[in-house]
Amino acid sequence: MKNKVKSNIVFWFLFIVSTHITFSQIKDSIPFQNRKKAISIIVPSAFVATSTALYFAWYKDYGTGKFHFFNDSKEWLQMDKVGHTTSTYQGQRFINSWYKWAGFRSKQSAIYSGILSLGFLSTVEVMDGFSGGWGFSNTDMIANVAGISLFSLQEYFFERQFLQLKYSYHTDNNYKIRPNLLGSNIAERLIKDYNGQTYWLSVNTQIFSKKLPKWLCLSLGYGANGMVGADDNIFMREGIEYNYSHLQRYRQYYFSFDLDLTQINTKKKWLNTLLHSVSFIKIPFPTIEINKPQGFVIKPFYF
Repeated sequence: MKNKVKSNIVFWFLFIVSTHITFSQIKDSIPFQNRKKAISIIVPSAFVATSTALYFAWYKDYGTGKFHFFNDSKEWLQMDKVGHTTSTYQGQRFINSWYKWAGFRSKQSAIYSGILSLGFLSTVEVMDGFSGGWGFSNTDMIANVAGISLFSLQEYFFERQFLQLKYSYHTDNNYKIRPNLLGSNIAERLIKDYNGQTYWLSVNTQIFSKKLPKWLCLSLGYGANGMVGADDNIFMREGIEYNYSHLQRYRQYYFSFDLDLTQINTKKKWLNTLLHSVSFIKIPFPTIEINKPQGFVIKPFYF
């Protein structure tokens, strides 16, 4: 079974973390006038290093062949596609902050970070296309472009993100059925267990009225449950067929509140940095869930 969203998310994670570590080590020592030159060296270097690591981690054992496509549009009740859009949006947010650090204006940083994000993600998709273990997914690319567009257009025209894509995770017991696929530990499940993931569109309430707090958001969420396989709940393990068709696969829709941590500024620089760094996480609030088996469900505390 192909689980190609894993390579995309891991690529983003490795690239962003490696580049952030590099910036954090040297950024205070770089004069402002030299920052644009520095970013033109650091970012491509991080991209080459991460691409090489990704090749040896995911692609080497599968080998390469003729470029081919892979239609995974119906897998995981589209949770992986929403995950692509969200991870792409948040990845560009971090890249955009590097260009702003270097002194680029908002419109410039929106364009450059958008082009860079699209180039990086397209590289991964093309590598998938030549890999014997994966394939190029048109719907993945559409999801990637959606995330890039949402960030770039807001940054270019408004210099602020009124609409933000966020993430939350709660433990779901379905992973115990297939820990090798859904994650054998919490670190793996954060990426691989779609049953416990929820993706959110947080809408800043200042869209409706400037009198409302600039940090208050309404949040719409999407999740899914009952999945132990991409297309169905029947799978083979060590030559034995396991049938979990009794598990109902269903979508979940949420309505909640959220906080825009990027609009909360304190007198502590380190605290502001922390708030901005974790702003991709949806803040737990009372939540209304709508799903087919149960109808309306009120959750006093949902993450």
